[in-house]
Amino acid sequence: DIVTGGDCSLGAQKSWLYGEMVDNYYFYRRIPSVNPAAYGDMASYFDALLNPDLDGSGRYIDRWSYVQDTASYSQFFDAGQTMDYGLRLAGRAEDPVPVRVRHVVPGSPAALAGLARGMVIDRINGVDAAVLKAAGDFSVLSPSTTGVLMTLQVRDGVGASTAREVPLRSAVYDLAPVTNTQVLSSPGGAKVGYLNFTEFVDAALTPLDNAFRAFRSQGVTQLVLDLRYNGGGSVDVARRLASGIAGSWAQNQTFTLLSFNDKRQAENIRFRFDAALGPQALNLAKVYVLTGPRSCSASEMVINGLKPFVDVVQIGGTTCGKPFGFQPVDHCGLTY
Repeated sequence: DIVTGGDCSLGAQKSWLYGEMVDNYYFYRRIPSVNPAAYGDMASYFDALLNPDLDGSGRYIDRWSYVQDTASYSQFFDAGQTMDYGLRLAGRAEDPVPVRVRHVVPGSPAALAGLARGMVIDRINGVDAAVLKAAGDFSVLSPSTTGVLMTLQVRDGVGASTAREVPLRSAVYDLAPVTNTQVLSSPGGAKVGYLNFTEFVDAALTPLDNAFRAFRSQGVTQLVLDLRYNGGGSVDVARRLASGIAGSWAQNQTFTLLSFNDKRQAENIRFRFDAALGPQALNLAKVYVLTGPRSCSASEMVINGLKPFVDVVQIGGTTCGKPFGFQPVDHCGLTY
């Protein structure tokens, strides 16, 4: 375990966590009164302390807070790596059957096995994928360690009658937050850039800058930003993306304001559009953003942050609706 110091006994961790949440949790007034001894691990105790209130649609207001081991958190957000199969399925309740592949991460085990967007997954480890979808349980795609074998029954498309078995083993691989960058010509002759952006992590900064430079050198005057599968991440990376789009239209203007709970108002942070991007900023007056229910958090922040300065044309489904940010805190090998 990664230990950040102090007593890491279960009781001591619970005491620390409660104090941390009373001071820093945005909904600290709504922490339920629970018996710490009733919980045998930190994850279940943490969940028990979260705001139990529901929103107007019957969902938890705080359905976002989570805990994971610090090593995997740092691997993802700091090192730009993750560990799984690199396979993302269209498995939400509103998605159609048969279950299709919606995204394959370049360089992942799924990509190396030849899987691609649009393929049909009929069975996973012998279980009908439609059954897993109905149960809302695709945890099989999130192995706990490397080298875990998963066997898929795959068809090349909905109309394909022949299925084949594809074995995958979980592995660590680099994230690919910027994929499928293209420059297209519109019927009127305008150069249109397309950018599929999947993660707001530090590893995205260099490929983002490179994509903007390439767009500018090729005379791009319009941009399609695909955020359909972007669940969010770093506010600073979101600002960098928005700054590269807006350029001089929003220079030094407020991109977003982060507001803490009433105990910590002195720590509120104002992020301004980055004026230092220079040659790679596109200076666009309009951007087309592709969205869906998986477009979340920092993705929504980019849309809202740009709207006062750029004509944002949103195409696709309603976004997830997450107006809250995270501030990770590490303790005794866990990140809350």
